[in-house]
Amino acid sequence: MAQTKRRAEKFFSKQSIVYFDEKYQSPNKYPTLLIRHKYILRMISNRVGAALDVGCGSSPMLVDLSKLGFKTVGTDISSSMISSTKELFVKSCLDEPLLCVSDIENLPFVDGTFDLIVCAGVIEYLNQDDVALREISRLLKPNGVAIVTVTNALTPFWFLETIAKILGVFSKFVSYMGVPFPKARVSIPYSIRRIGVRVGLQEIDRAYFDFSILPSPLNAFFPRLAKNIGMKMENLSQSKIGIIGRGCIMKFVKTKHS
Repeated sequence: MAQTKRRAEKFFSKQSIVYFDEKYQSPNKYPTLLIRHKYILRMISNRVGAALDVGCGSSPMLVDLSKLGFKTVGTDISSSMISSTKELFVKSCLDEPLLCVSDIENLPFVDGTFDLIVCAGVIEYLNQDDVALREISRLLKPNGVAIVTVTNALTPFWFLETIAKILGVFSKFVSYMGVPFPKARVSIPYSIRRIGVRVGLQEIDRAYFDFSILPSPLNAFFPRLAKNIGMKMENLSQSKIGIIGRGCIMKFVKTKHS
């Protein structure tokens, strides 16, 4: 397993018990993952078939996909996150989906299994994008839909963090705040689009999210300010200047002849 994936697995395994509450239900923080979650659900037009959530985490997405009527399957590299998924389904009074511990670059399913694949917050922890996108394409039925998120390299907000790193203060802030989050790669959405074309995925929709103007981890010092400004800027998500968002959601369709 690549070092980047190993660090991500270690982090998310440690966070599995509290991850859902902290990232999706905390009232005081900018709800980045909750916003991403809502945007993804808006992009899902079909309501039937088999759906796979790759890197399902604590699985709020799987819960909502099940409620929409999909036959759901979830995979995650962390066994602890899979255990958290089972607990969330019990609390939600829903039948447990098929769950397995697996690596996105080598998924244990036959070709053309799924009508929908959601891959949110995963490929930025890999060394490359090609293999994961090829696996997603392989598993989709013709005309199936994939929704993939990446960390956007084109946002100007990274400039502030880059300056902080050059000045040598970024690591001090991170150490002070106790932020153990694994480092994620940033991607240019258009390069992801080109890779998609090569593996048989055509982009048909896009949305940006996470408009916190404060560089991490300064946003943790001023959570209310970061949240208030960011929530107002979320209206830019699908506008021409939405590209300033830190995160990007891309919707693809599997071409018939790929």
